[in-house]
Amino acid sequence: MVSTKPAVVLLGPKVLKHVVFVRFNDGITDEQIEKLIKDYANVADAIEPVKGFGWGKNYPVQTLNHDYQYGFELSFESEDAFKEYLQSPALAEFHDKFLPACASRMVMDYYLF
Repeated sequence: MVSTKPAVVLLGPKVLKHVVFVRFNDGITDEQIEKLIKDYANVADAIEPVKGFGWGKNYPVQTLNHDYQYGFELSFESEDAFKEYLQSPALAEFHDKFLPACASRMVMDYYLF
């Protein structure tokens, strides 16, 4: 479940971050989650505009997580690169498996300065 792309990339003055928080459906197994994470890492590796990929399981020290279990972070050099990622057939294929497994998710996109 390791991507070949680093989680943090600072290639220029601004990096576009795409952050996804997920709570998986009740009843989904750890093995199914591991497979989805591995698939996400593979998609990040396969789509050239993705310059960084990282993920982690919630470390529940605070109670402000709104029950999200996992976080995923992708880095892009530009808005055009991000749009290319969003339009990728590989991402669409991944979403067909990933989204039905999610009870809820939150997405935030922002520039890192």
